[in-house]
Amino acid sequence: MTNKKNAIRTKKINDSFYIEEIKNPRLYNPMDFQFNIQPCMPSSIKIAILDSGFPIHKDFPNIKDKKSNHSIDLLNTKTDIYDNTGHATAVSGLIAGSNPSGLYGLSPNCEFFFAKILDDENKGDINSLISGLLWSLAKKVDIVIISSYSDFDSWVLRDCIKKCYSNNMCIFSSRFSNKLDHEEYPSNYEEVFKCSVGDSFYKSSDKEIKDNKFHICYKNVPFVTSYRNDKYLKFYGSSAVSAICGGVAAHIIYKMKNENKKFSVNDIYRSLVDNFISKI
Repeated sequence: MTNKKNAIRTKKINDSFYIEEIKNPRLYNPMDFQFNIQPCMPSSIKIAILDSGFPIHKDFPNIKDKKSNHSIDLLNTKTDIYDNTGHATAVSGLIAGSNPSGLYGLSPNCEFFFAKILDDENKGDINSLISGLLWSLAKKVDIVIISSYSDFDSWVLRDCIKKCYSNNMCIFSSRFSNKLDHEEYPSNYEEVFKCSVGDSFYKSSDKEIKDNKFHICYKNVPFVTSYRNDKYLKFYGSSAVSAICGGVAAHIIYKMKNENKKFSVNDIYRSLVDNFISKI
């Protein structure tokens, strides 16, 4: 049994929100999610999704096979690498979908990596999360997307986050409270971009940005994405927001690399906040 202080978790998906088919294709770009960023076709950008496993869906033809070095099972149980809950599949669809007649995500031409750190109850422990971060670091990814959280701080996790940050890795983590004084980890660390939902749209103030507190809060509205058994889903919650922010960040990083600009993680975070339209 996982020690309470080591436990991480994310919310289960409500199966009643699934959709058999999409009547109209979803071709997502940053403006669909209120980012005033000119879309491009980011490639050569590496994105790691630390979640419930390897997603399987008809709209993911570009994702490399699970037998490649692009996926890993980091749970200490005899489970398989696949996503059995649909959570990682839902997160992935918003950015990795590459079917123009179905679901076309924000950044389908990126290179994707999947670490299974959550079990079939969408629960795990900090050790798996830390292992996922270190694995992402070894893969030299640009972006990490985390949908789970812990109520307790961990100096090992904190040091791991700092190491990733110092290697120019952008980390997007869901929050299940939109109040920044509420303890949730890893999103409470200043090296992490905080993603949440609430009653209204919100982004970091100038003062918060100066204090290295980068945060975007969406109104809790559904986003259509992929789900188990080649179905689709009306996806609610902060897990969708971390995927969206990570997918848009890929556009920003790609443009900066193409223009041979030097940039820091905070430059990417600041650009996301500056270009987010929080008043509609």
